[in-house]
Amino acid sequence: MRASLVLDADAELGEGLQLFPDGDLRWVDLPEGKIFRFDGTTHQLLHNFDHEVSRALPAEQGTIALGRYGPIAINRSGRVVGSLDILAANSNLRLSDGAVLPDGSLVVGIVDRDLAEGRGSLVQLTNELDVIELVSGATIPNGCGLLPSGYELVWVDSPTHTLSVLGWNSATGRLGSPHKLAAIPSEHGVPDGLCVDSHGGIWVAMWGGGKVVRMSPAGEIELIVEVGTPFVTSCSFDGANNLIITTAAVTIPRDQRLKFPGAGGIWMVPADEHGRQGQSIAVAHLSQLFR
Repeated sequence: MRASLVLDADAELGEGLQLFPDGDLRWVDLPEGKIFRFDGTTHQLLHNFDHEVSRALPAEQGTIALGRYGPIAINRSGRVVGSLDILAANSNLRLSDGAVLPDGSLVVGIVDRDLAEGRGSLVQLTNELDVIELVSGATIPNGCGLLPSGYELVWVDSPTHTLSVLGWNSATGRLGSPHKLAAIPSEHGVPDGLCVDSHGGIWVAMWGGGKVVRMSPAGEIELIVEVGTPFVTSCSFDGANNLIITTAAVTIPRDQRLKFPGAGGIWMVPADEHGRQGQSIAVAHLSQLFR
């Protein structure tokens, strides 16, 4: 199966695809600090920060952007109304990927900006704005998403090539420790962002592999989507269940980018070709951020 280029966005590092309740997707050009809206054909610049932004997540009162030092609250009018620094400015760390948990809290990766081994972690940010470390000693905490049961979160630390699952305890509002689901062979690339369909299939963007792989709920590769550029970064279903894919150009020297048309662009596989459906949209709370 092959994806087609639908938007030549020329992003340095397109990332963080996320469907919002308005039916449009949000995505970021991570090192440029830009958040865009994508409606299926065009994109609109919504916000431009002076630091990295790794994802934009839907919230009850607007949007929560995952900025360099912590979450940033943006109200429905597009105005920044709050933020929380959970990282020190001198730490050389930044937020990575993230997802909304069943109670509206967040799970967020933390990564060293130079990708230093063992400096990363996975944390939960509660609705009371407490930070709970779930995993330490990670390197590149990346894609994460809830499985359809709502009681498990799938997550990847990219250099390990391993998908792990963390159980959700609804009584305590906490995630547990991870256990291994599957390892993706390195011949497919390095696992980056991911999304989960309504049947529990896990779609993983493969950095350097030029593809997205669909893993079965049991952890086996069931389907491969070929993307016409090597650095594939994230994926999401849109409101019509098309599979949308972001890519990057950042590692390709500028004098060689003509060899990789569509690098940094958005790609798509129509719903009637892949035959799957996305899940309902989880919306964050964290109301204290919006005060």
